[in-house]
Amino acid sequence: MLDDMHKMMDGNSAGIDREFYGKIQQCFQTFDDLGAWQNEAWQGMIDFWELRNTPEGETWGVFKAFLEKNATVTPILGMEIQQPCNYASNMVFYHVFNELCDRKQNGKSFNLPTKYVNLLAKAVASIAFSSSFYHGTDTVLGDQQDIAGIVMFVYSIHQALVEKLPTTSSVVRQLSSTQRPLSSAELMESHIEMHQSTPVQKWNSHTEALDLPPMRLVFAGVIATLLTAISETVVDMALPSLLGAFNVTETDTQFLNEKFIPEIKNAFSGVRLTSKQRSQVARITLAFLLKQLYAFFWQETFFINPLTPHPLVNSIGPKQLSKVNKVANYINGFEYFNQNLQAGRDVYPGEGSCNKRIPHAKWHIESALGLLDLVYVTDEVYGML
Repeated sequence: MLDDMHKMMDGNSAGIDREFYGKIQQCFQTFDDLGAWQNEAWQGMIDFWELRNTPEGETWGVFKAFLEKNATVTPILGMEIQQPCNYASNMVFYHVFNELCDRKQNGKSFNLPTKYVNLLAKAVASIAFSSSFYHGTDTVLGDQQDIAGIVMFVYSIHQALVEKLPTTSSVVRQLSSTQRPLSSAELMESHIEMHQSTPVQKWNSHTEALDLPPMRLVFAGVIATLLTAISETVVDMALPSLLGAFNVTETDTQFLNEKFIPEIKNAFSGVRLTSKQRSQVARITLAFLLKQLYAFFWQETFFINPLTPHPLVNSIGPKQLSKVNKVANYINGFEYFNQNLQAGRDVYPGEGSCNKRIPHAKWHIESALGLLDLVYVTDEVYGML
């Protein structure tokens, strides 16, 4: 599949760069031997192509919600990829996966326990596939799998952030008034098992049966937790505007305001963070938000941005991406091994053409870098608690 993707995007290329591919395979071994799972997941996409236009499958290309609408047939499998740039640009998540691997093998030791480091690496690899699956197929199942992959990553972040807080409340730990049946780690294991043993035509029902928290709720929970770690004043001032900007539902907003915020404040009251530590949380959270807000400029479906489709705006977007990241990285002081990744260069096939034209491809790059930083922010906060 990855060779087919690279040949489609780069024309006469020999396929995926063998050094990059070898690094992915090596890092699969580092994080709980993930290679077999990933192979089965990609095989599921092939199976889904073969089921197209049948009662067990779907018609591909149904949403057409993105600017990119140039379905292209791959040269090896003959698979019609609905959004080639949006599909291929998800390779940036494998670069982020490799960056986490470099940190684990050669960098500063994680404060997070190995169980969380491995879980978050799995979640990043899951997004690399599930987002590719969505943009390649443009189907109902693809949309569901894309959202599920993102939720599992952010929910894992949330549970790592609150693990050491002195509370057992399901409101804080599970973003629910009642106990959820599965932890973030158990959700990920069920997701992996689905790819390995469940036919693709049953992925929808398997995923629907999982008690996944709503995506915007879990993002809001993470941001609220970080803001509370800075100070109660900051969370009280900033959170209402953020909830409105990100269209959090009325029900979830009520849950956050009436249950989660009081309980997360109470939990942090039992933790002694120094003013220096709170300042550090503020700095690294600001840098993360800077990258993530720039990513949302290119998201296309989350906000209605009249500038997003403009050719001139798209053409200057890659250079501005690099500049935004330089500023954010100066603020956070994190160590990065792949500087090209931070500049958004050499991260997916076809980027020379795609980045100048396609907004959502830039979203994938910048949001991937934001998620990497969110792992590092979570790691720093975990070490303070």
